Amino acid sequence: MIILPRSLLLLVPLLLVAFTSLNGCSYVTAAPERAARNLAGRVIQTAFVDKDVGALSRVSSPEMLRSTSPGHFRKILAYFSTYCGALVSYNMSPGIQQNIFSVTNFHILKRAEFEVAARCTHHPIAIDILLSNDTGMWQLLGLHFNVNLMPLQR
Repeated sequence: MIILPRSLLLLVPLLLVAFTSLNGCSYVTAAPERAARNLAGRVIQTAFVDKDVGALSRVSSPEMLRSTSPGHFRKILAYFSTYCGALVSYNMSPGIQQNIFSVTNFHILKRAEFEVAARCTHHPIAIDILLSNDTGMWQLLGLHFNVNLMPLQR
C-alpha cells in the first residue's frame, strides 16, 4: 500500500479542478429538448420557404450575428433558391444535444445539432442546423449546407 502525504492528497482535487476548468466537462444526451427541435423546424421554414432574413436574424445567436450579416444571409438563400429550386420536402434527424459545464463561470452551455435532408425541385441539399442555449432560450448558431454544386463530368 502506498501512503501519500496529506499535502499531496489536497493537490489531487486542485489538479482535477484545474484540468476541468481548462477543458470543461460535457455529456451528450440522446434527444434534444422539444424547444430546440421546434426552432430547427422553424429555421427550415423561415430560410427555405418564407425566405425571411429578418426572422432568421431574430432567432440567431450573438455569435452567428457577429460572423455574418443579413445581406450575407440574403445572398446565400438566394443562391440556394436559384440553384436548388423550391423546397419540396425534408426529413430532419432526431438530433443530438451536448451539455457543456463550464467550470470557469459555473454555467451549462447547451448545443444541439440536427441534420436535414431536403428535396428541392432542382437538386437535393443536406443541411446541418446548429443551435445554442446559453441564455435560457434556443438560438441559431450555424447553418452548414452540403449540396453537389459541380455537375458531374462525363
